[in-house]
Amino acid sequence: MKNNELRFLLISFILLTCNIYGQYSDEWAKKHMWENSDPDFEVTETPEKWKDESAVIICRSESYEFKKLPMSKKVNSDYYFRQRIKLLDQSAVDSYSKFNFENLNNSSKSRDGLYMGFRVIKPDGSQKEINMEDAVEMQKYSDSNEKRKIDNGYNKLVIPDLETGDILDYFYISINTVSTRHSAKVNRFEFEPFYSILTADYPILKGSLSILPERRCFVNLSVSNGAPEPVKKTTEEKDYYVINYNDLDKARTELWTFPYRQYPTVKMQVIIAPPDVSLTEKYFLGEPEIPKRSVTDEEFSRLLKTLIYDQKNSNTLDDLGKKFIKKGRISEDPERLAEDLFYFYRHYFYFNYYLYYGQKYFYRNNYDSYKFIQAYSDVLKDFGIDHFIFLGVPRILGTTKQTVLLDEINYGIKINGSNDPIYVFNPGLHTIFGEYNYTLENVKIVGTQVTRKTRSPVIVWDSIPSSKRSDNYELDSVFASVGDARQNSLKVSHRLISSGNLKESFGFIVLTPENYYSDEFEQYKKIEKFVDSRMNKMIFDLKEMKDKSNAYDKSRLENLSTWMKENHRVTDLEINDFNLLQQGRFNDQPDLVFNCTFSTTDLTRSAGDYLIIDAGKLIGKNIDLSPKEKDRKMDIYMPCPRQFDWVLVLEIPDGYTIENVDNFNYSVENHTGGFKSYASIGVENVTISATKYYTSSYEPHGNWPAMLEFLEAANEFAQQKIVFKKMN
Repeated sequence: MKNNELRFLLISFILLTCNIYGQYSDEWAKKHMWENSDPDFEVTETPEKWKDESAVIICRSESYEFKKLPMSKKVNSDYYFRQRIKLLDQSAVDSYSKFNFENLNNSSKSRDGLYMGFRVIKPDGSQKEINMEDAVEMQKYSDSNEKRKIDNGYNKLVIPDLETGDILDYFYISINTVSTRHSAKVNRFEFEPFYSILTADYPILKGSLSILPERRCFVNLSVSNGAPEPVKKTTEEKDYYVINYNDLDKARTELWTFPYRQYPTVKMQVIIAPPDVSLTEKYFLGEPEIPKRSVTDEEFSRLLKTLIYDQKNSNTLDDLGKKFIKKGRISEDPERLAEDLFYFYRHYFYFNYYLYYGQKYFYRNNYDSYKFIQAYSDVLKDFGIDHFIFLGVPRILGTTKQTVLLDEINYGIKINGSNDPIYVFNPGLHTIFGEYNYTLENVKIVGTQVTRKTRSPVIVWDSIPSSKRSDNYELDSVFASVGDARQNSLKVSHRLISSGNLKESFGFIVLTPENYYSDEFEQYKKIEKFVDSRMNKMIFDLKEMKDKSNAYDKSRLENLSTWMKENHRVTDLEINDFNLLQQGRFNDQPDLVFNCTFSTTDLTRSAGDYLIIDAGKLIGKNIDLSPKEKDRKMDIYMPCPRQFDWVLVLEIPDGYTIENVDNFNYSVENHTGGFKSYASIGVENVTISATKYYTSSYEPHGNWPAMLEFLEAANEFAQQKIVFKKMN
């Protein structure tokens, strides 16, 4: 009897599977997307107010559907997208005449698949469907010379005879099945967070975004910046949560914006978990199949308690830190303990690896911000260092109080220093102990004090203060001389010092693995006692980096040349020399310092007895705003308060004289920032000093006119020239 029941269940499952797989086809996709009864997709006219736009999105629809399969470790994750757009000028026609997409994967033997469809609706109402088989298979290359092919290519589809006034109606469907079998926790699966800005490059007449969570699907959902609230809608006995929006002007691209803070935004994450999910786990979960919309102080408190007391996720990292302090640490200075511990973890993450089937895997891939702060805090507590542990949402994403997504949260620790509080975050490859994380400046955080005696955390809402402009500082000392006035050749040398958050961009340009491996090897020997095996490994790694030095140097010169050309707005530029003086990776040498020389013919020109030099461009690129950009509509979000100083020394060419440099004297300062400069003439040189600074990382829209005052002064300065006259 049992065998018959088992056979019946097996046959039923096979029939059900065949029925499910069989329903998915190109014809099913077209019918499902194009033959629905939505009247908004039948509209062909657009409002008069948008007649001067390039295009108008008549209707856009997105649907996300999640379903945990019964008696299975699989979850269906499907996405449906449809858009009807009217093309009003040639630029829009050109933009929508070609589509690139990955290979479509439709098979009756598998549920998974990708489906697309395109049709053109002419002004007279006639329709033409585009044959997807007309797409041309293209090859991908891993280099700009198109020599090294990548195995997987892509398809290019041309929409023929597309004209102004046409409507393009197209859809995309992604049918997916994921397994929780191989997830980090059995029967659990966390989908990647989803962020959607409702505004687009073109105005939107009608739009909708819907979510269908079924069977043990937990949904965290938030809307902000004027995005409409989700409304429950039952269709065919399924509960969808629908966000309907309409009459949206196109998104306006402006300098210094945080789109997720300023445009209508929807954020979502789906987590598959059993109903009895433990409250001690790292989750913000509500009720299954009902979107969770907010987080309470009690839930923040529970997460902090888990972070402090649940060590099962960080035992290895925790033990490594304690062992380092007790047995490997060189310094005996108690005030340096937290600093040494930070560099120990940074070294472990980025310079230690394990081999798996001959491949290197660095330990940084195994630990996120949560696990690092959890272990770091426990080591501090073990050695009697009281601290404040906290969590916050980066300012570019939103606010901590509004978050419902764990993936948005960064974790940190505040330690009382001898002068100011010291903030510690998950280290990057070049992060210095106590260095500010600019993404969390001025962010409201929630945390709790941790001591050896702490048992039940009491949460406190606080704010991370802003850094000062002196913390994020750049000094560029420039010396320039005319090599040959007849050939208009100019030789330029830079000595650039960068600190704080401004270092990051230069680090990507000038630091190579050979540099920072050598730096790490020399500096880290002062922090930890090396056993022979560790010493041999570091020597081996350093030799490996040195063997690749030619390739690293070539790549650095290419990056540096690109930056110099853009910075000085020239096309003819040749790097003659580069010297890295200081890498800025440890607290005893916090600044990044390098020298660089180049020659160019683009900044000098002769006109009779006069030699004209674009001295303003030697200072570097400044912000040049168009009239449209000056008419700003939004608040100003910037990386951090910062200051840039320049000292330009320009050698007076032999046989020439100069009479006046008053055009380089500026002074514009107000509460938002400033630009000031001063020029003087010496016996052999012209010296120009300039400073530009930003007081804050945020300014309300009302302060934009004040900012424009010094931004325009700096831009006007960058256009100025020095004129030398040949002596008789």
